[in-house]
Formats: sequence, C-alpha cells, structure tokens
Amino acid sequence: MFWRVMYTMMQPMDIKSQSFGTGLFGYKKSEVDQYVDTVYRAYDELFTENKKLREEQDKLNRVIEENRVKLFELENKAGGTVDTSAAEAEKERIISEARKTAADIINAAKTEGDKIAGVAGEASGAGFDDISLEEAKKDSASGNSATSKFFQQSDSQVFGDGDDDVFVGEIEDNRKPNKVMIGDGEEGEAEDFEFL
Repeated sequence: MFWRVMYTMMQPMDIKSQSFGTGLFGYKKSEVDQYVDTVYRAYDELFTENKKLREEQDKLNRVIEENRVKLFELENKAGGTVDTSAAEAEKERIISEARKTAADIINAAKTEGDKIAGVAGEASGAGFDDISLEEAKKDSASGNSATSKFFQQSDSQVFGDGDDDVFVGEIEDNRKPNKVMIGDGEEGEAEDFEFL
C-alpha cells in the first residue's frame, strides 16, 4: 500500500527543471540556483534509496509467498496424517523472520534518509540546525522527519520571517526623487540648475 503512493512522488528532474519567475525586484539567480541544486542532490539520493528499498521489499514479499506455497505443498504431502503443528510453527517462523527483516530494512532506510537530508542541509551553507539521530527517530515516529524539517527551515531562511522586512530597504533605495534638475547644459555655473 505504501509503495503505491510513492510511485506518484515528484521526480528529481522536476526539481532540477523548476524555473522561477521574477517579481518586483526579482530573486538573486545564484542563490536560487544553489538552493535548487542542493535540494535536487538531496532529493535524488533519497529517491534512489527509496527505489532500492521498494525493490528489496518486493523481493522479500516474493520470498514470503514462495515460502507459503512450499508450506502448502508440505501440508498437502503430509495428507493430514502427520502432526501439522511443526509445519505451522515453521510457517510462522518464516513469516515472522521475513517481516522482521523487512522492518529492519525499512527502519535502516528511514535512518539513512534522515542522515542524508541532514548532510544536505549542512552542505547548502544556509546554516540549518543540526538534527541528532535520536531527534530524527522521534520526529520520524511523529511524522516530522528530518527531510520535512529541512524544507521548513530552508523556506523560512530563503523568504525570511516577515516579508515586509525584506522589501522595505529595497523600496526606499529604488524610490525616485520628487524633484527634477534642469540646467542649460553648460558646465561651471551652479546657478544654471533649477529644481522643479
């Protein structure tokens, strides 16, 4: 069920090919390009790791199904005359072992993904807070992974806490003066210029 949802997730090239329009004063192209490149690299690593884990999970599911078929064949060969409790115990052991292996792989992948996201945040040079492994595990259990924190922190650092603070200085610097100087074009005489 979980892996079907993941097939619709954004592809790394969607991030790489994203373009930004410019507003009143635009963005600094180098900063946007650097940020997009950092997000692209982090997401590409996570996407690749996720793909590998899905393939491994599919492989483990096939092994579980094969073991169930073998168990069914053994039960049919026994014809019910032999005590089936040993076969049932073997079946349960195989299934629980496969589930445990799958859970270990998934947990290792989540931990590795959180580590990668933390490294990507540090590599971007944007001053992201360090996220400890314990905090990442706790947040992962509550639905707030390190990857989510990375995107939340990067959003607040790119756009600032208040949009008004970003534009006040720019507006004052680019405001046109109300007065216009007119002169006769000859040099040397300061009295030749008037303000309208």
